[in-house]
Amino acid sequence: MNSDELGELLEALRDGTIDDAQTARLDQILAEDPEALDHFVDRALLQADLTFKLGRQPAMPAPARRRRASWKPLLALAAAAAVVVAALLAIPTKQPESPSYEGCAVLTRALDVTWGDSAPSLGSVLPKRRLSLLSGSIQVEFFSGARVVVEGPADFELVSRNEGFCRHGKLRAVVPPQAKGFTIGASDLKLVDRGTEFGLRVPRGGDAEVHVFQGMVELHSRGTSRDLGGGSAVRVDGAGTILPIPADTEGFLTSAELTFRSAEEGRGRYARWESASERLRQDPRVAVYYSFEDSPSWSRELRCNRPERSPVDGAIIGARWTDGRWPGKKALEFKTPGDRVRFQDAGTYESLTLMTWVRVDGLDRPFSGLMLTDGWTSGSVHWQITQTGKLRLGIHGDKISNDYDTEPMFPAGNLGRWIHLCTVYDRQAREVVHYVDGRLSRRLPLKFDTALQLGNVEFGNWGSPIDGSHYGIRHLNGRMDEFVIFGQALKESDVRELYQVGAPAP
Repeated sequence: MNSDELGELLEALRDGTIDDAQTARLDQILAEDPEALDHFVDRALLQADLTFKLGRQPAMPAPARRRRASWKPLLALAAAAAVVVAALLAIPTKQPESPSYEGCAVLTRALDVTWGDSAPSLGSVLPKRRLSLLSGSIQVEFFSGARVVVEGPADFELVSRNEGFCRHGKLRAVVPPQAKGFTIGASDLKLVDRGTEFGLRVPRGGDAEVHVFQGMVELHSRGTSRDLGGGSAVRVDGAGTILPIPADTEGFLTSAELTFRSAEEGRGRYARWESASERLRQDPRVAVYYSFEDSPSWSRELRCNRPERSPVDGAIIGARWTDGRWPGKKALEFKTPGDRVRFQDAGTYESLTLMTWVRVDGLDRPFSGLMLTDGWTSGSVHWQITQTGKLRLGIHGDKISNDYDTEPMFPAGNLGRWIHLCTVYDRQAREVVHYVDGRLSRRLPLKFDTALQLGNVEFGNWGSPIDGSHYGIRHLNGRMDEFVIFGQALKESDVRELYQVGAPAP
């Protein structure tokens, strides 16, 4: 128990100055540290006993000035504690708000893309924004159901769930009946769908072309409009003049072609990762490595990638084999409170680096476990994701503990996609460093100095919670594919290389 921190929190509670962050931290300490909870309850019991004997409530101290603890503030603390205990028992816990989608489409394909601005991740929910492609091709699926393949170079804007705008570039849109009315705009025209498939070419400084492959499209330009049926095509010049041209079905990339090429590119990336995985097995910095590749689909054992069998080979409980980052790549899926992988004797470390690929499908627990040691004692390590979407490394020292969090990184748009997580515990530099998708997320100074002990450990859950913990169930809702423990602190360049060689798409 960190008595100084607990004392400060209880003093803020007593004074009525405690804020939301401090309340959450106090709740966590009381939930995870039995000694702290005993200390808290003792004050409440003391207050109840004194109130009964004295027949009155002790006066609350003025909150304006901090004071050292004495018997009078402790009486006030006990009074506050008693009230809080009663409130916790009587009032239902407030549930966190569900994440909302602040977007209008999903990026479902990306092939050989060079982005002109910030690069969205494959599988992520896209808000209203401009997508700048210097080269390559993408597929965007609007929430309305319309599907658009954009070929770079292009500047394409997501206007709403059922509308896009092309400043320049080439695209092919497939619009099912559910998305009837889907609209694509350009500088001098607007296309309104009636359930169709069409192509649009907008060159820089040139005349736009519209090619209708199936169905019907309404073309609006400079106050005039006309219907274009399947098999027709027109050119619209800067004056709004509409001229018929031959339809060019082959000139626009289809969704099927993009999917096939993406699968081919994925197989190539998978092969390159396999070569990198072989090198990783021989890397002297690696203490524990699970590629998730060396076990048949019926196996209930996760083999550690080293020649001899050992306690570090994981026992799979509940979790099932499923698809990983690429077709043919394996991963484990965790869905129920019983799902986990258990191993032991992973070693003691002065510094270490934790790395994994994970697909989080939901944050339906206060904590989602990535890797947690049993219990919560000196040297314990808890690597997990909070319900607010923060990546957290929790470290326990000698009667002291601390959490090292990122900013929230799992909005609804990041759920359901593969993401690379890496956390470095650098005892020599006295810092914890978090990386997300190969990029620095947060650098935090160590609050105290301790070695880390990985005795009994679990992936995707918390094997042996401390007695009385409110958060004993910490199962991951999602998938895990590849996990590495390095026995030293990696550099930022090392982390970036691991991400680049393992990313399912550029």
